[in-house]
Amino acid sequence: MRSKRSSAPLATAYASAITSTIKSGCLTKAMLRAMQTLYSFRGHAATAGQVAKKMGYRAHGGACLRIGSAGRVLANTLRIGPLWGDDPEANWWSVIANEGAPGKYFIWKMRDEVAEALESLDLVDRKRRSCT
Repeated sequence: MRSKRSSAPLATAYASAITSTIKSGCLTKAMLRAMQTLYSFRGHAATAGQVAKKMGYRAHGGACLRIGSAGRVLANTLRIGPLWGDDPEANWWSVIANEGAPGKYFIWKMRDEVAEALESLDLVDRKRRSCT
């Protein structure tokens, strides 16, 4: 069972971390693209497989790697650990997303603070959202 470790930073802190990690090259284009792709789904929620398919990957592993890596990079900048789970070396995705609705597949639901940060930095198109 996953346990919540702490609350997410504010959107302004995420925006600052995203800006600095893009400038430093630590947040790669592929990581940012994964975040933008997750944002593009209705409610900013999707399975890893859905994100991977939209990104052109053959399997969900590519999306998991990118979202997890982005979470770890932002966590290092924000000086926080994963926000879910008891293992400080796992669940880096939780810096970007919460668990979504229960079902057959695990659903990432982008944290509101991350979505707001991406919007404030004009890194996403709020008007152009997928219906999937």
